[in-house]
Amino acid sequence: MGTPIEKSVDVLFIVPRFHTNLLGWLEGLKSLNISFEILVQTIGKSEDHGFYSPIKIDPKVDFFKVSIRNPRGCARISPLTEILRNANPKLIIFRFELNWTAFIFLIQILRTRIPFVIYIQWPLVDLTLSRRIIRSLLSRTLRVPIITPVLSKSNSWIGLNSVKKVSVDKFFVPFGMPLRLSHPQNSNQDINVNELKFLTIGKFQHRKNHLDTVKYLLSNYKFCNSEATLEIIGEASTSEHFKLLKELKDFISSNNLGKKISVSTNLSHPEVLSKIEDCDVFLMLSHDEPASISNIEAMSFGKPLILKSGNGTANYMSNGRGGFIVNTQEEFNFGVNFFFDNPEYISFCKSENLDATQRYLDPKKTALQILKIARFWEI
Repeated sequence: MGTPIEKSVDVLFIVPRFHTNLLGWLEGLKSLNISFEILVQTIGKSEDHGFYSPIKIDPKVDFFKVSIRNPRGCARISPLTEILRNANPKLIIFRFELNWTAFIFLIQILRTRIPFVIYIQWPLVDLTLSRRIIRSLLSRTLRVPIITPVLSKSNSWIGLNSVKKVSVDKFFVPFGMPLRLSHPQNSNQDINVNELKFLTIGKFQHRKNHLDTVKYLLSNYKFCNSEATLEIIGEASTSEHFKLLKELKDFISSNNLGKKISVSTNLSHPEVLSKIEDCDVFLMLSHDEPASISNIEAMSFGKPLILKSGNGTANYMSNGRGGFIVNTQEEFNFGVNFFFDNPEYISFCKSENLDATQRYLDPKKTALQILKIARFWEI
């Protein structure tokens, strides 16, 4: 956990936790010599504090898990008041969520009169009516920019879509992601499709569909009749996590799948990146996925992907060129078979995903977008 802020900073983030999806924006700010600090409510087991150590405020109350149905955990305002006074930031980037704490924080931010940007993870377009109304109320009432890293839940690739804002104050800003591979590696002859290494990442939650991913692969003839493997990486820190982890391991054990399916838990971020670098194909079949980051990290290594439609960041990849966005088990099997049958396509996907990462997700460019939207240099 970081130390209290003792000097003024340029940008102050107020977010539920220090998610790895922030790393690209932070790296971009650092490259621009913009100082920053991050206030969080919780610390996750798998967080990477090698780049930056966030500041946790009021550890007695889990602010960001307070819902409208459970107002008992309403946050004390005083810790935030003191931190804002010491930090005296030029700009605040505030992650807004639908809970009491977010509104309490919002009121406190407004009292400081410090310029701020609201950061949400709702789609810029194709938003549900209820959230469109809420976003409109926020926009009209607060008159501040609203940014989101989610363009839409459709599969329309961000590189083709010209819609980057829906009004003068609502903008799409993609997550920043450094290019982790300077050029495509592995020529066609280096790819042994008989030993393809599949990888999927996500907390052990129902919506991550880890067990379904295993069952889908087990129904695929080419996967079962080859030396191909699947590794599942996830975080286990709650009772739900441990329950689903046990179910998954029991299924693997009872079906004698130890040589085909492996499970790793609570790896550090550098360890996860190493696993991504070592895989051949990245899978993510989770549903209700607002804005995942591990698929984008896989892109930064040039890995081909198979993603479930509806993921808020699935369209960072060009469907059919960087891999496949699928809706059904049949479409998933088609994608898996295509990788087995066409090793040259794996190399093609690598080139496409590296190019997309460099072109659209450069950390410095995405950080500049945020600062320009906030009119940072006019503050």
